[in-house]
This record gives sequence, C-alpha cells and structure tokens, in this order.
Amino acid sequence: NAAYEALSDTGTRAAYDRARADIHGTVIGSYRVLEQIAEGAIGITYRGEHAHTKLPVCIKHCAWLDANANAILEREATLMWDLRHFAIPAIRDILRLPDGRGALVMSYIPGPTVAQLVEKHRRLAEMHVTWIAQRILNALAYLHDSGVVHGDLKPQNIIVQPEQFIVAVVDYGLAMVKPAATSTNAGYSAYFSPPEQLAQGPLVPASDFYSLGMTMVCMLAGMRGVERKEVPADVPDAICAFIRKLIVHDVMSRRFTAAALGEELMAIRVQCFGRDAVWNMKPLAV
Repeated sequence: NAAYEALSDTGTRAAYDRARADIHGTVIGSYRVLEQIAEGAIGITYRGEHAHTKLPVCIKHCAWLDANANAILEREATLMWDLRHFAIPAIRDILRLPDGRGALVMSYIPGPTVAQLVEKHRRLAEMHVTWIAQRILNALAYLHDSGVVHGDLKPQNIIVQPEQFIVAVVDYGLAMVKPAATSTNAGYSAYFSPPEQLAQGPLVPASDFYSLGMTMVCMLAGMRGVERKEVPADVPDAICAFIRKLIVHDVMSRRFTAAALGEELMAIRVQCFGRDAVWNMKPLAV
C-alpha cells in the first residue's frame, strides 16, 4: 500500500525516479560521471571522462523508467553511429546499466548553447546570427545528404564555440533516416517545429529549414520574438527576407537545399556587412 500510494502520485513518483536516476559521481562501463549539464524529455546529460585516459565525454542517461525512452536512446545511437562531421558529436559507446536503463556516450563538445547566449545577451548581433546560421546549414547539408532529418533543431540543441567560430548540432532523439510518406515523428518542440511535424506528419529536409528560421528569430529577438514570429525593425531587410522564406507554413514552399541556402546567406553577409568570412571578427562574448 505504501508503495502504491507513493508511486501512484505524480509528484512523489517523479521524486522517486529522480533519486534513482542520479548517476553523478559513479562509474558506468569505462566512464566516470562528473557533472550534470542538461536535462531533457528522456533523461539527463552529463559531462564525464574515460576512467583510464581521463579524456572528456558526454553521457546521455535514460534517467526515467520508460521503455519508450530507452528505445529512443538506442535509435539515436544507431542513427548517429556512422555520422562523421565536425558539427556532429561522435558516438563512443552505448551502455545498458544494471537496472535496465541505457546510456549513450558521445564526444564532449564544450561551449554555451544558443539558448544560453540569448538568455545572457537577450539579442545577438546580426553578423553573429548569420555566421552561426551558416555553420548550421553546413551541418544540415551533410545530414540531408546522408538521408537524415534532424527533427529538433532549436536554440537548446546548438552549441557555439565563439573563439573558434564553430557550431555543433546535438540531440538526435527525434531525427529520422530516409523518412517515407508513412513515417510518423516521435515528438516536437513548441515554437520551433514546423506545421507538418505538429500534425504528426513525416519529416523532410524542409522541416529543418523551418526550425532554423525560428532559431534565427530567437537569436535576433528572444522568445518574445519567437512567439510573435517577429524580429526588431532594424534587422537588415535581406536577413528578414531570408528568414521569412524559411518559416512559411507550406512545406512545399521550403523546397531548398542546405547548400543553396548557405550560398545565399554568404551573399547576404557580403551585402549587409561587406564580408563573408569570420577572420579578424571580434568573437561573440560568452
């Protein structure tokens, strides 16, 4: 009876699961868990290190007692196993803990997320927004050419290394490989997911472009701008037009390629800022 009363209450059950889910300070497989860095729908992400080499890793632990969450984690590992790109974390291992929960071990990519940068600065300068978006398009070009649609592109899933002008796209839990007309998506993120994803339809490369457009809105105007789909009036017209074409409702009107969009954005950078490269640019403050 005590167990039923505790576990049937949503709040008590959540506290119970969290207490059992905490792997901070433990060693799993060949990896030592050091500190929590994020929490998502299927679990908790930690910074860790290899127990022998001390090299850093990222450990995504399926913290909640949920068979479906475990399946999503294993699917993510399978999808990412052979992906090789500087903007995509490399898979190191997939582990099954004694209690049945899984843990995905990936390369550790330091740096703030776009969400954290927007929270600190409220608004990022247009020049920084465009080079970040261009790096994201570089990653999307590789993913789409590999038959992968990310499916959850948003400020929380983009890591920025300002000094090196490097961007990494993380969290492939909602990604699809070569989606067909009958494919169904595993979920969505409010505000950043395209209409076809909200309608539980299959994802296509154009779905990622909508999410990129909304992420650019967030960088330029914060979450209030995202809610209204508006950017400040002083944003250059060319950048506004670029964003508008990405966030149209009709998926058939987003039939671009990431490579073509990248070239267009490069031309916009020259038009607005007189340069298309980041060399000698003052890094974005973190």
